[in-house]
Amino acid sequence: MEKWIRDLIDREKAARGVPLEVKPIGNNHYLYQVTSIYDKATRKRRKVSKYIGRVDENGVVIKNSRSIFEYGNSRLLCLLADDIEPLLRRCFPDHYGEIIAISMIRNIAPTPIRLMKSRWEKLYSSQEMDADLSPNAISSMLKLIGSDQEAQRTFFSGVMQGSRYLIFDMSSIFSRSENIRIAERGYNPRHIHIKQISMVMLFSHSMRKPVLLKPVPGSLRDPKAFAAVAKDYSLKNCVIIADRGSSPSTFRKIRGMGFIVPLRSDSKVIDYHLGIERSFSYNGRGINASSKRIGKEILYVFEDTMLRYEQESNFIALIGEGKRRQQDLTAMRPEFGKIPVLSNMYLEPEEAYRMWKTREEIEESFDIMKNDLEEDKTYLQDDDAVRGYFFTILTALYLRYGILNTLKEKGLNGKISVSEVLLELSKTYMIIRGSRRTLSEIPKKAEKMEEIMGMKLFPKILRS
Repeated sequence: MEKWIRDLIDREKAARGVPLEVKPIGNNHYLYQVTSIYDKATRKRRKVSKYIGRVDENGVVIKNSRSIFEYGNSRLLCLLADDIEPLLRRCFPDHYGEIIAISMIRNIAPTPIRLMKSRWEKLYSSQEMDADLSPNAISSMLKLIGSDQEAQRTFFSGVMQGSRYLIFDMSSIFSRSENIRIAERGYNPRHIHIKQISMVMLFSHSMRKPVLLKPVPGSLRDPKAFAAVAKDYSLKNCVIIADRGSSPSTFRKIRGMGFIVPLRSDSKVIDYHLGIERSFSYNGRGINASSKRIGKEILYVFEDTMLRYEQESNFIALIGEGKRRQQDLTAMRPEFGKIPVLSNMYLEPEEAYRMWKTREEIEESFDIMKNDLEEDKTYLQDDDAVRGYFFTILTALYLRYGILNTLKEKGLNGKISVSEVLLELSKTYMIIRGSRRTLSEIPKKAEKMEEIMGMKLFPKILRS
């Protein structure tokens, strides 16, 4: 090593207080900060390098030519990640930075794994957080996270702590991989005979955030999947809000557990002729409600007046097409617009209805997740990688709902999307000139998003 390089490293080490090395590439020399992390897969420590800049014989460090970074969007997501960062650090001490970084990128822009490193380097957070997002590093990390199911269990238990009302749902994705053992043939509404991976999600009603997401064998139906989740987590003091395809018997088996379950329209316990006890509005729709005690359980029958009109109009149209008979209209009319729900606890009808309607949020979560998944199937070649991938989707959704819930609280979710919030904030940049850091001009829309989110995103001390 030439003397000027040794001297430069000594000076920079003294100034920065971190391990450094200079790498010759072509005719130039480049300065890197170096550290090491423990790799559970190889059971050895491996070196991680972070680029600082190019150096010359005068001992001048020429900073990275990219001195402008997106600031506002990554700042917001970093603040939202503060809720789960300590728990992630405890469960995954070697990879919590990568998990948070991936979660941030998934919210800012749909980015496949192969491009995440490039997208990460455009964010100012990449200058403050140590995260290796190369495709190989991410693949290795996903397998390690997925294989450590005890750490995942600790994390899920931590984030769902204090959530009494939990929404339970399942969905599935198709997979042709021969190496993923949990991909099995099973039931799906589209009746496609391809192996699938089922997904179980628990969504906290009080926090309005997903708190558990895990893949299970594709052949597993709702009762067995729920039993497996209930066995791993203490849910006996919780209230489960299920979907229409679930059976109340699934939840009756767990003593102390409450449930709210929509019934199939042909269930024998439904009484469609109950008189109206209460009326209220939900999102501009008129709802009539009635209830009836059945043993130790309560049957709630809700009538959505707009849905009743739509269903009766469609039925009459079918009569005109010769597909239904006129005499059937009188018999079917009491069922139009009716939503029967069974619970083992007494609630005010409006409260029971609103709890059931929160299921729409978990369905939205599945839709978001499946869009991301299509891009990354090539990286999911075994069960551990799939489990690790789903874990990072859960943390990404957790951050997303931090923004979405604020928009809903302020009645803005119909006017402003999560993507719009992050897009407008991305227009505020951090400019780095040597050791000086300043913010670019802050657009009015970015200031508006800061005000809506109720967070101090743009410190005055950094403004230009």
